[in-house]
Amino acid sequence: MTDLFLQTAVLLETNYVFILPVLAVIALTFTNKRAVFLMALLATVLLIGPLKLLHQEDRPCEYMQSIVLCDGTFGFPSGHASTAFVLALGTLGTYAFFFFMPLALFIAYTRMYLVVHTLTQVTAGIGLGALVFAIVDSLWQARMGKEEKKRVLKRKEWKRQAFHAAFGIAVIALVFVLEWETVLLLLIAGLFFGGITLNASMLKINTSIIDRLVHLFERKSAPFPGKGAFYYLTGVLVLLTFSRTLEFGLAGIAILAIADALSTLIGIHLGKHALAWNPSKSREGLIAFFVSGTVVAFPFIGITSLLFAIVLAFVETIDFHLDDNLLISVAAVVLSFLLA
Repeated sequence: MTDLFLQTAVLLETNYVFILPVLAVIALTFTNKRAVFLMALLATVLLIGPLKLLHQEDRPCEYMQSIVLCDGTFGFPSGHASTAFVLALGTLGTYAFFFFMPLALFIAYTRMYLVVHTLTQVTAGIGLGALVFAIVDSLWQARMGKEEKKRVLKRKEWKRQAFHAAFGIAVIALVFVLEWETVLLLLIAGLFFGGITLNASMLKINTSIIDRLVHLFERKSAPFPGKGAFYYLTGVLVLLTFSRTLEFGLAGIAILAIADALSTLIGIHLGKHALAWNPSKSREGLIAFFVSGTVVAFPFIGITSLLFAIVLAFVETIDFHLDDNLLISVAAVVLSFLLA
């Protein structure tokens, strides 16, 4: 069994440039979103090279013995992991997802098994694939006019935002309590098992517990069940792995968890003055985001939190047709490079 695993891992390493198109064609026959899938896969492939040059992080085979020949290129993020995850997300909502999601996790593991990528590099690849697919999907839905905008019930939004904040706080706590690799593995596991259960829910397979959670915390306007949780977890992965420093990553998660949630609640309950550039947002919500964002980010990045929070507060009010979890995460990563 070990020999078979090793042979498969080496096959994926040496022939992935040929295997990927074959897997993409298979996924294309099952996906319900062909245009989104193809654009996300192409965008991911095009981003991998520039991101590796930006980070210039060595592969572990530069200082450890690898099982296969090390090609000498930079390792952050993992291209195999990112493209494999796009393949999986392309089949979300179909029975093929139950094959492609475990396959993506298997491909990601082989990168570490062969000692050509670290866990952080693989996790970043998974986050990149999820982020790109989510952004392309959101923009495509906005273009096609499929995202229904409804006013949510205030009581339900309180529950949703409370869960939103609690999860972010829990992730920050885990970073201080557990080993770095353990935190990344837990987040990957959450993305994996969450994807499997949500796919089962989309296929109307009996998942009563998940259905109750989705009904309790998800907005009715969500294009698929669990969208908010999926985007949120993707944002957290991106912040932890792509931010210039861990401190900026934690500051971004704190703002995503607390400032974004608080601004939403303030905007719903106390928002009286609409913003000129986005009538769906209010001045009260903007101020709440800035003040709370500065407070929660300060323990991690000090006085820089003032600029960090005000920029993210204004970015959050601009209508890019993207979920806030994705928009804030990407903007926070970019800011981390400018301010670190």
